[in-house]
Amino acid sequence: MIIKFLKPMPPYATGELANVSEMQAHRLIKLGVAEVFKQDIKEEVTEEVVEDTKQVIAQKDKMVRKAKEEK
Repeated sequence: MIIKFLKPMPPYATGELANVSEMQAHRLIKLGVAEVFKQDIKEEVTEEVVEDTKQVIAQKDKMVRKAKEEK
């Protein structure tokens, strides 16, 4: 479970993220030291990545299809 520290707790500083076991996460949350980290993936970013990927694939295909052999 990924948690975000609300208070410093060595070796972690405030705001740092950590991947810990569920039992340890619940203990730290109960102590008020951390909270569950939930990352919102924005649709715009996802669409931008998909478009970039399509462009890279198209460029690769173009290079392969128009490749000329040296004689």
